[in-house]
Amino acid sequence: MNKFVWRLGLTLVVVLALFGRFSSGAAGEKTMSSQMVIIDDPPPGGGSNTTDVNCAALSDPSRKGLFSIGLMERMAVQCGVYSAPVGSGDPGTFVPAAPATDRLVNNSAGDTGSSTTQSETSIAVRSSDGRLCAGWNDSQHYANSPYNSFSGFGYSTDGGATWVDRGALPPITGHINYGDPDVDFRAADGKFYYVTIDSNGLAVHISSDGCANFTQHAQVHVGGMDDKELMAIDNGTGSPYNGRLYVVWTDFNDGIIKLSRSTDGLTWSSPTNLHPVDGRIVQGAWPTVAPNGNVFVSWVRWSSYPSGPINVEVVRSTDGGGTFTQVASPLVGGVNPRDSVSSSSSRCDEPALKGDIRYLPSPQIEADKNGVLHVVYSRDPDGHNVGDVINVYYRRSTDSGATWGTEVKLNSDSGTNDQFFPTLSVSKSGTIGVYWYDRRNDTNNLSYQVYRTLSLDGGLTWQANAPVSDGPSPLPTLLPNFDPVVAECYMGDYNEADADASNLYMIWSDNRNTRNGHADPDVWFDKETIVANPCTIDLVNNTQNCGSGGAITFVTPPSGGMTVLKVTLNPSVTGFSRAVFDVTYGGAPSGWTVNIGDSATDNGFGGDSATQSNDAEMQVLNTSLSVYGNDATPPAVRNMMNLFNAVAAGSHLTLDVRNNYLGFGTGDLRSERLYALAGQADTEGPVNYDIFAAFNRTVYDASRNGTGVTQVIVTLYP
Repeated sequence: MNKFVWRLGLTLVVVLALFGRFSSGAAGEKTMSSQMVIIDDPPPGGGSNTTDVNCAALSDPSRKGLFSIGLMERMAVQCGVYSAPVGSGDPGTFVPAAPATDRLVNNSAGDTGSSTTQSETSIAVRSSDGRLCAGWNDSQHYANSPYNSFSGFGYSTDGGATWVDRGALPPITGHINYGDPDVDFRAADGKFYYVTIDSNGLAVHISSDGCANFTQHAQVHVGGMDDKELMAIDNGTGSPYNGRLYVVWTDFNDGIIKLSRSTDGLTWSSPTNLHPVDGRIVQGAWPTVAPNGNVFVSWVRWSSYPSGPINVEVVRSTDGGGTFTQVASPLVGGVNPRDSVSSSSSRCDEPALKGDIRYLPSPQIEADKNGVLHVVYSRDPDGHNVGDVINVYYRRSTDSGATWGTEVKLNSDSGTNDQFFPTLSVSKSGTIGVYWYDRRNDTNNLSYQVYRTLSLDGGLTWQANAPVSDGPSPLPTLLPNFDPVVAECYMGDYNEADADASNLYMIWSDNRNTRNGHADPDVWFDKETIVANPCTIDLVNNTQNCGSGGAITFVTPPSGGMTVLKVTLNPSVTGFSRAVFDVTYGGAPSGWTVNIGDSATDNGFGGDSATQSNDAEMQVLNTSLSVYGNDATPPAVRNMMNLFNAVAAGSHLTLDVRNNYLGFGTGDLRSERLYALAGQADTEGPVNYDIFAAFNRTVYDASRNGTGVTQVIVTLYP
């Protein structure tokens, strides 16, 4: 059995040669430039190789780390570094992780041989019926017959509860798909579109049967150094360019972000440059379309690679992608995130995070239903080799990118562990969801879990961080890579989410399954149901619009700046199993300002007159947050956590309450000692589905009160 071995950094260095034309651009440079008008002629096609592959880049170490895995694979084959791989039919040993609420998307148990990497994920939803289509990089199909696709795909007809893995994405006849997936839905014709790196440049693949098959294929662009292509489709019913498709990418032959457009997905315009040819070092373009048809594209720019600093640049088109003008940059002068050990010449020899994960800090940009722009990105918050290495950040613009609001750090952990690969999605109803890989729960800063946060008010405020994935993901062996057809230090470069009016659809890669004794990268899915109409309690004017008698009942209506409410979290009765309280401190906190428990006799300090053995409660007393769990005797009170200086005048506190769970802004707790909200039997009280929440007082005792809370927004979830 012959099997090629390509070890990036051992037998091969794949890098970017910029042919002497690239020089370090000035940090923060904001050149305004209108570009050429696109001519709507399709590019030439045919053949599976091009003549402009820059093979010299394979021996230039100065720009290592900018290429995607797809372009690296393509260059290595077309430059004769190795032949196409020969796979193995040996199924090996596969040990699935314990059953979980997350859903496995790819058929991992069916993989054979050593090449079993599924990562770098994308998902799209068909708006008419919620059918889902997913794409991902898949070394299994590239390393096994017919050896012509590094791209996998699958679909779900039940909202993601079950998935069908459809195998390899078929390429254009005679070509090879080299990955970098992006799947999008086009409302104008009801079809899914899947764009990839192709052995001739860039290709788009079209499915008219709901992602079961991709039977139409077209060449978007012919180019030997095309990389990191992403697509946006104009689905705006009020847009003059409704139905138009846009693909953006980096052309490393001249170091330019380019765009091509199409009105039918089959014929594509000649490319236009999205910025001047001025030597800037750029990668990671991400497009979006506003409801009025304006097109925006963001990317990351290094003033010097790889040290940085880095900027996030954005351009805008008001004529359907014909011309572009640069707008303000949401990030200027950021520190390029990289771990000093993993990035060293003895390890990955390129920007990488701890555990030898190569890292490209690509931003993501989306426009909401009102045309507000939302951007997420990652950067080092405190300088290279100092404290924290990488966090996740957000900014918004209400004037089409002319100005940007205050930067918000989205991960609320208090330590210096890594948060990376932020993924952004904006629902049709306006809810913003961001999720990322998060290492807060690993003292060694290696394993990760997917966390998320939501904004229900257009990015002005954010809910508590909450875990999405069921548990931690270990790291696979990346240096050397366990997978012989995957570059060293590769664990994906991005994830791409989608949303409709009802749900946020989240997809990612993690390594909880075990194959042949190592952690195995697979594609996982979860969704978050959107609640469009949260209710508000105003403790200044003593009003509320939550109603009463349904899931929310007021034990003590708002009066004198205080209130007590009961929330019934019984899915079979009210349809809800989760309550989120967004608490605003308009004044300085004093006394008891928050008390939330699962007993009507909660009175602070974990006491409830012993009416429920499984009772739990949390409180904010003065500026400190405390959590008490399962107060059955003995002992009478079990203090689970104290968080000092948790609130102050002007602060927001988000509390996420579920069965056996509490999220509190800077972290979360999971324990059977916490709220019993799933109808558990109780030796001292009734079966319970209720949560009691008091603001500026305790639940049971009005004499234990306080001041500071001025508003509470209550959001319920199924």
